[in-house]
Amino acid sequence: MKKNLLIILIATLLLSFNGLDAKQKLSSLGTRGLRDAKMKLQQKDYDKALEFYLKVLETDPDCIEALVKVGQINYMLGSERSRDAVKYFMNAHDYYTRSLVAYDKLLAEGLPEKKIKDETKLIDDVKKEVNYPVQKLVILGKTSFDDESYDEALEILQKVLELDSTNVNALKLIAQIYITQEKNPEAISIFNQLKTIVPTDTQNLQVLASLYYNTNSIENHVEKAIETYQDILAITPNDIDILFNISTAYSNLKQYDKSLEMNERILAIEPNNPDALDNSQQFARLEKQRLRTEDNKEAEADAMENKEMDFSIRLVNLEPTNENLETLCYTLSQAEKWDNLLIYSQKWYELAPTNQNAIQMVLLAALRTDNKAIQADFAKKLKALSK
Repeated sequence: MKKNLLIILIATLLLSFNGLDAKQKLSSLGTRGLRDAKMKLQQKDYDKALEFYLKVLETDPDCIEALVKVGQINYMLGSERSRDAVKYFMNAHDYYTRSLVAYDKLLAEGLPEKKIKDETKLIDDVKKEVNYPVQKLVILGKTSFDDESYDEALEILQKVLELDSTNVNALKLIAQIYITQEKNPEAISIFNQLKTIVPTDTQNLQVLASLYYNTNSIENHVEKAIETYQDILAITPNDIDILFNISTAYSNLKQYDKSLEMNERILAIEPNNPDALDNSQQFARLEKQRLRTEDNKEAEADAMENKEMDFSIRLVNLEPTNENLETLCYTLSQAEKWDNLLIYSQKWYELAPTNQNAIQMVLLAALRTDNKAIQADFAKKLKALSK
């Protein structure tokens, strides 16, 4: 990629160095200086050509040809001389920008474009090239980052921001450096800048939310994480991973009803998602327990208990594991749902016939439902197992 860019650059330079005769009015010194600079350029003596073009600008600071050529030569030298590349690329961008300003001034003087067609051709090239130095600086910053030269990378990337304060690639690299250095607050500041520049970039938002969640030093950091995750949902409302993350964040705040709500949203998208079913039964249980501690909340607590049982039954029907059946049976026994307990405790026993707890659950359900046959049968099983 770098090689291809350099080839394009050289072709562009060769094209634009073919002696244009500017119609812009210059001083006699400026005119002679341009002639000398062009000669050195044709001889490929770029340092001397640069010197002569800069002398032109001492007498004619708005000379478009000189401004453009100084920018182009600096860009080429930056590509060839790595030691001073940052300086050359900064200079290239500076002179490109100055040439655009000078051209606007020329147009403001009322000169028709056909009278300054050579300058217009130069500026057309500049408009294509003006961002090249910034791109090169970002690449240099990335190279330093990959080499773990973080201070050097930061210095280069800060220069990029001096030229282009909204450069997304530079900002991302700076944020990565701060994360690597465990400077989460600084990284958060950068990602908030990115949020204003590219508000729909969900990848940036996910990193920002994660940084908030894991940075205890920031006030209300969990709430800020939730707010950022909600921003992502506004863009991708069915993102299951984000819904899980919000659920976890709410549980950190002990807002179990909202955690449950997030898992119910997941189940509306994926009705048989086992993680969402497991989470739902747990959050329903925790919310039920919370409601039991408050006055006049019995009806709400009972409704939450029914949800807990429903989610547990759905999970067992989906994944009839020993753990899921045990959880369901204890939930049913606490809710005194004896008929259901009789059904699922026997399923538990079928899966784990040597599990005394499973047998005792069957016995409890049989006793409560007055099922003497099952009582007798499982009493024998428990006795045999105890020998």
